[in-house]
Amino acid sequence: MKPEQVFQSANRIEKVISEQGFEVQRMKRNDIKRFLAIYFEASMNGDQMPDADGEQFFEMEEDEDEEKKVV
Repeated sequence: MKPEQVFQSANRIEKVISEQGFEVQRMKRNDIKRFLAIYFEASMNGDQMPDADGEQFFEMEEDEDEEKKVV
């Protein structure tokens, strides 16, 4: 599906659910990550998850050009 088609489908689904009397609210990135973490029991207390798996195990250093490099 193209991005435009995804948004059109999401809008249609949101409208159908709203017409049934339910409140609809789209989740933001952090909400989605928290929901998935709890669902998959990766973070039972709702801790924030990194954007990339294993990100916390690498030390990042900025060089003179302000670029981040893995040490």
